[in-house]
Amino acid sequence: MNKKKINIFHVFVDIIKISPIKFFSQYFFSVLDAIFLGLTTYQMQKVFDSVIGINNKNLKNIIVELIYLTVFIIISEVSSGISEYFGEYYHDMTLKTLLKNLNLKIAKISPNFFNNSENRDFVNSAIVGAKSVRRVLNVIMDLLFLYLPYYLFIEIYLVSLNPILGISMLFIFFPVLFSQIIKKSYYEKLEENHAPLRRKKNIYSSYIKNKNYLKETRTLNAINYIFKLFNKTSNEYHNLRLIYQKKVNKIDSISKLMTIIGYIGVLGLTIYLIMKNEITIGTFAAVYISLSNLFGLMEEIFEYRLGDSIAVYGKVKKYINFLNLIENSKKNKRLKNIVEEIKSIELKNVSFTYPTGKEAIKNINLKIKKGDRIAVIGKNGAGKTTLSKLILGLYKPTSGEICYNEVPSSLLSLKSIRNKGTAVFQKFNRYKITLKENIAISNIKNKNEEDKIEDILNSVGINSLDKKFIKGLNTVLSKEFEGTELSGGQWQKVAIARGIFKNYDIIVLDEPTAALDPISENELYEKFEEISKNKIAIIITHRLASIKYCNKIIIMDNKKIVDVGEHSELLKNSVYYKKLWYSQSELYEKCDRI
Repeated sequence: MNKKKINIFHVFVDIIKISPIKFFSQYFFSVLDAIFLGLTTYQMQKVFDSVIGINNKNLKNIIVELIYLTVFIIISEVSSGISEYFGEYYHDMTLKTLLKNLNLKIAKISPNFFNNSENRDFVNSAIVGAKSVRRVLNVIMDLLFLYLPYYLFIEIYLVSLNPILGISMLFIFFPVLFSQIIKKSYYEKLEENHAPLRRKKNIYSSYIKNKNYLKETRTLNAINYIFKLFNKTSNEYHNLRLIYQKKVNKIDSISKLMTIIGYIGVLGLTIYLIMKNEITIGTFAAVYISLSNLFGLMEEIFEYRLGDSIAVYGKVKKYINFLNLIENSKKNKRLKNIVEEIKSIELKNVSFTYPTGKEAIKNINLKIKKGDRIAVIGKNGAGKTTLSKLILGLYKPTSGEICYNEVPSSLLSLKSIRNKGTAVFQKFNRYKITLKENIAISNIKNKNEEDKIEDILNSVGINSLDKKFIKGLNTVLSKEFEGTELSGGQWQKVAIARGIFKNYDIIVLDEPTAALDPISENELYEKFEEISKNKIAIIITHRLASIKYCNKIIIMDNKKIVDVGEHSELLKNSVYYKKLWYSQSELYEKCDRI
């Protein structure tokens, strides 16, 4: 569990810690910009007053005042440019850190968390929020170090001319500030409803333009249908934004009307003061220009920058809430024996239910020891893959306990268990990186062990010297990046090699030969004994030809283990196994006769 609850302040402090000197350098020049913007207003009054009373005696004085004005404007512009330079540079540094923290958090969350669609929406919003944090911080800091100092300077200047002018200024900006507070709640509600539509829209889009889906989508002549789904979701997405935008526009209209009334009132008051000879025409000109500048700056900060920040604050809040999620690992009780080697695993009355409420396995009892080569068979949906993910520590049991070396998993960090396991699942990733990186990604610190990588590739039937691999191990596995494309079977071999390269005590092969030809499949299973030597090995398969390499067979049905034993034992005692075995045997015999 996290020691302290993270809030927006903690996130801002972490951003500042990245490089305090660069961070505060940006806002030092912002303050300098604000000071000289204010001095420019005061200097304008002096120039105008000098020009109005021009004669041969004060011509030299006018030139001096103009020089001062020019210097103030130049310093203001230079300060603004330097501040923007530091801001752009620091933005990139910040984004890397925020996304890194988010990814580190994701790595500590149980994979089961992502089985819930609402949680996936949550993560989607958190990623967008991470990219928006810096924008929010920029607005807050600019308010404090640029806009507020300039506003205070002008406020003091106007009060020095006439206290009523200073008070009138407040009526110009309070309506805008109040409107932003109301808009904040609107945008938070909008993000809640937008997240699932945005994720669905992106998925439909990938079906149309992502090449992993495009071929099949075109073959099925489904492009038009998918586009209709995309179009419908996009319309819902934009219509929802339109509904909230109408509400926001009403608030903006009212606040702008009140601001304009206040602005006209201040100008009217200055004209009245001129008529009473309480201020000069030069002062009026300076006030008019300063109000125009201030009005433009405040419109920029409140209407655009602050408005934009409020629009994304709902996502930023999701980012912070995600960082505050309770982690499932318990780091306080890691035991040395589990870190060194897993020699035994025992499942005691283990059940698992997905966040959606769907029960995956129930009341599983199973003992596994080092050297076991286990085949798990059963119908689709029987719970085979879920069982393997529980054993690997990817999921935590909903009830029951899994013990490693007789130590309950509840006393161990899931990371320590995952580090000792490897797997090749049916749906493996096809990384668009080099062949070497595709293998070494499972144990990246050893990516330079090229001899080992070559040996593993050869063992699964891939030769990096093949002309297909134009740069050998450094060939990118994607034509998109001037590399090469692999077939489905070759990708499966890469996935298997990737799983073997990792240092492991447990290896799970989930339908590992689905995309392999019969010869490659047979070669892989012949190497299976070597792969699983002195390890715990689990094969999930529908092809019973592989069971001759296993010393234990588990039969699952209706989310339970219904039988465990060796081939001859199950052939004698299990009706399901006997039926499955002979149905596949007859199929092979027919093929032989053909």
